[in-house]
Amino acid sequence: MRADPPLAAHWRRARDSVRWPAAATAREWVEVWRAWIEASGWPGDRALSSIEWQARELWDELLTQFAGFAWIVPRITAAEAVTSLNALARDHIFQPQSAAVPIQILGVLEAAGLPFDALWIAGLASDVWPAAPRPNPLLPLAWQRERNAPRATPARELAYAQGLTAQWARGAPEVIFSFARSADDHERSLSLLVPPGTPLPAQAARVQTATRQLDAVADIETIVDDRAPPLAHGVLVRGGASLIAAQGDCPFQAMARFRLRARPWPRPVAALAPWERGKLVHAALAAFWRDARDHATFVALSPEALQARIDAAANAALAEIATVRWREIPAAVRAGESLRTASLVRAWIDAFERPRAPFSIDSVEVKRGLVLAGLALELRIDRIDRLAGEGIAIIDYKTGPAKAPGRWFDPRPQAPQIGLYVLAERERNPDLPIRAAAYPQLQAGELNVRGIAADRDAWPGLRTVEQLARSDLSDWSAVEAHWRRALEALGDEVREGHASVTPRDTRTTCRICRLQALCRIGALAPETIGESGDG
Repeated sequence: MRADPPLAAHWRRARDSVRWPAAATAREWVEVWRAWIEASGWPGDRALSSIEWQARELWDELLTQFAGFAWIVPRITAAEAVTSLNALARDHIFQPQSAAVPIQILGVLEAAGLPFDALWIAGLASDVWPAAPRPNPLLPLAWQRERNAPRATPARELAYAQGLTAQWARGAPEVIFSFARSADDHERSLSLLVPPGTPLPAQAARVQTATRQLDAVADIETIVDDRAPPLAHGVLVRGGASLIAAQGDCPFQAMARFRLRARPWPRPVAALAPWERGKLVHAALAAFWRDARDHATFVALSPEALQARIDAAANAALAEIATVRWREIPAAVRAGESLRTASLVRAWIDAFERPRAPFSIDSVEVKRGLVLAGLALELRIDRIDRLAGEGIAIIDYKTGPAKAPGRWFDPRPQAPQIGLYVLAERERNPDLPIRAAAYPQLQAGELNVRGIAADRDAWPGLRTVEQLARSDLSDWSAVEAHWRRALEALGDEVREGHASVTPRDTRTTCRICRLQALCRIGALAPETIGESGDG
């Protein structure tokens, strides 16, 4: 931040010329403040505007009122004086005088008794007009009732409201009384102080009441507002593969999460959240495979040596969770998380990695860029294996249920991340054979792997393209072409701002999303909510 030498000189002069006592009376503090402000050069040499002059006048009045505290408190510290001055200032409403304007927005008392060309009185619902009594809590209630004090009794509030309503009715040739038909999902009605037979002044062409006016107007216009502003071609967007997946599940969810950056209200937990546990598993697998670079290395390890490497990887993964977050977790839970992660990784390796054909690790958590339908995406692939013979397999870990390969090729593809990773790797290496793509499902008690392979030798156990039994997917090239068409269609929707509230399935998509307070899906008519894969 650049310093202002003249201003700094003013502040130094003010600091050195005024003595600040440790404690003083209210009057003495007023003199100190005035001397300090004068020494600092405020408000300067230029002529003040009308509003500035009025603010200066109100400031002087405020200091005069503050000086009267000397009769209540003999001596106060600087901090106490400033706190009291702040409280006094908050109780003062600064409403400067201004030139006449065609439309004025006034309070209840400001509008009473004034003549207008036209007058609109808003908020006259029966539950707020007349207002409920609010007697002063510091004075005896009986004393207030005997003296008919303001806000003390229902009878006084009724008489007060009746008088104001009558003045408003005579305040202009045309007077409109209105109210909100509902508040907090409760129906409301017009105040009985404005009955349907209330006449208007003689100049009015006809008697109008809030009810009659609302009945006479045309139907409220409705518009379909399901488009966000379009994105420029080539713009870098947040979310990467998650953005395209959300667009496929529900266009509004994608817009809300990645453009509005909406987040559901966090749930209180005494342990790590599911996404945090998933982060630990991803980090542990990355650490393990950076150490064991190929299939032959870990297969040759003794059970004890293999467990030692897995334990080290699980312990290293704990650093992925912020220290401040670990402070919120009981120590016993933290110790258990390392054991849980190691146990899950060991079970996965023994059941699914060990039986595989030989492979080596090409990349772990590697970043890739992809231009999709004019959108620049930043992706991160969990793992790329180099297969025996030639070609690669692309792997994306899931710590929850993984979609079956048949769902990857729905009209609105489900689990599209793996397709995006394949397209990104193809864009980077046009001639490299991609022979398999898989989602390892690392869910406790439900270990599995879901994927497809170009041929039986690429990854035994995965379904081949042939076994998908789809006439439009004859070979791996057709798979990539299908992903290109379907995912670019979702990219086009994102770029064009398509944000309709059309979840793929309200039972699953909405349960995971938890942004219903924003999209208000429960307030939509059932026929407007998509229940099919078409969205």
